[in-house]
Amino acid sequence: MTMSLTRRTFLQSSLMAGLAGAAEATCTRWLLSSGDAVRIGIAGLGASASEHLALFATIPGARIVGLADSEPTRITSAQRQLRELGQSTPTVYRNVDHMLSDHCVEAVAMPNEAGNPANIFRGIVKAGLPLLADFPPVEPPHSYETSLSVRTPVHFRLADFMYPATVADLTAWLKRSDCNHGEAHLVISPATTTRELRMAAIVATNALLAASPVPDDKLISWARSNHAQPTIRGTTGVVSLPENSAGIGALHVHLLARSAKDSKLLVQHRAGSMEVVIASQPNATSSLRTVMMFLDGVRRPGSARNLSSSRARLASLLVEGVINRRTLDALRG
Repeated sequence: MTMSLTRRTFLQSSLMAGLAGAAEATCTRWLLSSGDAVRIGIAGLGASASEHLALFATIPGARIVGLADSEPTRITSAQRQLRELGQSTPTVYRNVDHMLSDHCVEAVAMPNEAGNPANIFRGIVKAGLPLLADFPPVEPPHSYETSLSVRTPVHFRLADFMYPATVADLTAWLKRSDCNHGEAHLVISPATTTRELRMAAIVATNALLAASPVPDDKLISWARSNHAQPTIRGTTGVVSLPENSAGIGALHVHLLARSAKDSKLLVQHRAGSMEVVIASQPNATSSLRTVMMFLDGVRRPGSARNLSSSRARLASLLVEGVINRRTLDALRG
């Protein structure tokens, strides 16, 4: 749990100030009441655990009833934060499986870098509980194909890192500018950590996949092929993309010495360009809306397939070759 006290306090005040507006924007005003709150379990107290605790504690219609982690110091820190936020003490579990088998929770939040994220992720999905995670864990190559058949609601917080821009904004710009032969570039800072690089690349790749969608059968066939692998060319990482209507064949990842801390996705073609900032930390306003929509979906589930989460998991697979420490060192030269 690495969030500083100053940042934690600022986040909490921002969340409280934006609560009513977020409920109005997401049509989830019922979450402003504490009656019959959605019972939440926190699966692993990873790097963003403090933020997850603050988000759910802010919303009256949510109640954290379980904390699962094997590290006593992280459990103690989480308990202290919840007390400071005026929350009741949740049940503590030594591992996520124990929490899931207790049937005490309705939905689960998984902070990033929580233990073994891939195993935790699969366990929650198998249990059939709605899941909110920051971004997809590292998974086997076949996971995209299998994810299409999963009916467990899975939500990733990728949109919170590119707010106020949205995938809809990028989609509209590509259509309005009649882009059919575009280029996409992700510019990152030398100070970027491996985790931040992975997150930014997934957010950018996911946005490109969503803005110019490809049918599932074509994506499955393309993802199976050997050419769908990231490469390194000099100081540029290249993430291949499937053939699409915008004509964007790859995401080029650049390390520039004078770039800002936050990464930037630049999409361009002969008629112009669009720039999207991808922040190293999720936006508080967007995060609150994301969590409220997630909670609303727990109580009022729809019948839609997990297309957005499957696409995010594919984006994770596509960038996997450019997110390890050795590759980041190679980009730095």
